[in-house]
Amino acid sequence: MNNYNSIGNNKKIDFSNIPKTIEEIGKQWEHYNLHINTVQNDILNLERMYTNYGNNNYYLILRSELLHYRTELLNTMKQIEESLNEVKNNIIGKTINY
Repeated sequence: MNNYNSIGNNKKIDFSNIPKTIEEIGKQWEHYNLHINTVQNDILNLERMYTNYGNNNYYLILRSELLHYRTELLNTMKQIEESLNEVKNNIIGKTINY
C-alpha cells in the first residue's frame, strides 16, 4: 500500500512547518547579505587606512582575513541558493497524475 503522506518509516509528513522554515531561511539569508555588506565596508575602510596612514602591513593582513571571511560567507549563500533551487526543482518539476 502506498501512502503519499508517509516516508519509508511510515511517519506522517508535517507540511505545516514549511512556511515557517522558508521564513527562517529568508531571515538567515538577509543576515548573511547584511553581514557581507558590513565586511565589504570594513575592507574598503582598511584600504583607505592603508593609503592614508603610512602603508602599514597590518591593514593588508586584516584586509586579507576579511576577504577570506567574505568568500566563506558568499560560499555559504551559494550553497543555500543551490539547495533551494534543488528543492524548488524537485517540487515544481513534478507533476501529479490523478
